[in-house]
Parts: sequence; structure tokens; C-alpha cells
Amino acid sequence: MQRSCTMASAQPRNGSSHRTTSGIDLWEPMSTRSIRWLQRPGAALLLMTMSSLGLVAQEAIVERIDIVRSGLYQLHVSGTVFDQSLVGRHRERLASWRHVSSQTTFPVRRCESFGFDYRVVGTPKGANVPLRMVTYFPATGLRDPNTGALVFQQETHIVQRIGEPHVRTYTIHDGWEAVPGEWRFEIWYRNRRLALQTFYLQPPCAGDCEALTTDACAPRLSSLEHVCLRRNHSRRF
Repeated sequence: MQRSCTMASAQPRNGSSHRTTSGIDLWEPMSTRSIRWLQRPGAALLLMTMSSLGLVAQEAIVERIDIVRSGLYQLHVSGTVFDQSLVGRHRERLASWRHVSSQTTFPVRRCESFGFDYRVVGTPKGANVPLRMVTYFPATGLRDPNTGALVFQQETHIVQRIGEPHVRTYTIHDGWEAVPGEWRFEIWYRNRRLALQTFYLQPPCAGDCEALTTDACAPRLSSLEHVCLRRNHSRRF
């Protein structure tokens, strides 16, 4: 089956500029600082030496995202991260995961984790790249338990490494998340959509009603159980 970072920068006080021992004004435009630095004796030789030693940062180039597998997963969760941009207000930090099924159509059940694992293809290997994760919920939407509003999509921003294995999953923990319909996962890099995977969650059959109400993951009743009640009149809670 993933918090935004804000960079703070100091500002000069009383209109004065801060200078380093090299004499380069940190508050001048970057282009001006670069030109003045390159005009110093030995600057070109120093850049050539740093480049040969691999000390000059290489700009990351993202070619594509390869989806390795998709379906159902077993997750080992090491903790959670608060994320205001998500309807559940948190995302899980995973220690490991295991792909258990290639199903993309299945009955909705609590504690079910579905998604895909993937690799970011590009250069240099190991470089960090910012990705935007977008989730589209079924047409009926999810009812936000905090605000009561219907939510039809959510997105969050994360940083991943080029060439390393990653997984993008969603786990249904509570009844308000257990909504049948089409779920669509997308991954964007800048203005390019590089990955798309769709899942079709079906309404639970009568035999799944007990699992929905007794599952230790989220034992509370929800509207989904009442759908089960209407479909299975012989069952009483």
C-alpha cells in the first residue's frame, strides 16, 4: 500500500547583508554570486577536480515509474506519521511488506491492504526525488469522520529514492473507509503522471458480514454492516 517540509531561511536585519569569509554576498541573486565566484583564480580548476571526484551534485532525472506488482499486501507497520493532507490524518511507516495476491477486484473488507510496489527509474541511482501521491475514492466519496464532509480524492507529497523498491498501499481500518467502488491510485512527478493503478472494491457478501463486525482492526459498526443486515435478514447483531 506515505508530511510536508517547509524550509526556513534567515533574513538580514536592518537591511544589512550577511557576508561569508569568501566575500560572496549571500543575499545577492544566485547568478551574480556564481559569476563572481567563477571569476576568482583557480575556481575552474576546483570545479573540474570536484566533478572528477563526484563531489558536484548531479541533477536527478526521472524517466519513468515501473509498477512491479499490484494487488493485496501484508504490511509490517513500524509506526505512523501525522499528515494533515490525508482524510485519515496519518500515514503508515512500513518496516516491510509482502505481496500476497494479484487481485485488483475483491470484496471490501476491513484490514485489507491493497496497492502496488514500484521503482523510480532514472539517474543518478539513489537520488531523492519528490513525488505526489493522489488517491481517487469511489463516486459516493468517503465521509471524513473529523469534519463530516464527503471527500472524493486526497493527495500527499513524499520523497523517494531512484532505483529502490517502494510500495504504495491503502489499508481499510475503519467502517467509514470501507466504501465499494472504483479506487484509483496515481503517482506524479512534477507535471507528469508516471503511475496509475485502479482497484474495484465490491460490496461484501452475506458471509463477509461477521468479518466486518468482529475484525479486531476496527470493531465498531458502520453503515456497511447495516447494508449486510438488509441483505441478510437472518443475521442479528
